[in-house]
Amino acid sequence: MSQLINFENYNISKAKKFKAKESNDSKDHKGNILNDFDANESFRLNLEILVKNNPDKIVFSIKEASKLMMVGEEFVRRRIRSGKINATYLGDKPSISLTELARIITEGV
Repeated sequence: MSQLINFENYNISKAKKFKAKESNDSKDHKGNILNDFDANESFRLNLEILVKNNPDKIVFSIKEASKLMMVGEEFVRRRIRSGKINATYLGDKPSISLTELARIITEGV
């Protein structure tokens, strides 16, 4: 099953610029620095990677999310309680949406 995602609906709050370290290899023929990504492009890339690596998955458990973010489960639980990570509750268990996980990977917590 293929998923269609309209990226125009997803904007992250912080419009940061990520710049690659300047080196001779990172310049094009006009002298412009390559690999400049704004936060929205980075968010879209992270979201696309998550969708491709986790087909048919919309929400993640705390265990799955912590594994993807390479942090401990308690770290994720504490961030959910403090409100830094938005969770959707299915019954009494918190779940983290695909777009929220992409935002966290892009912006950090």
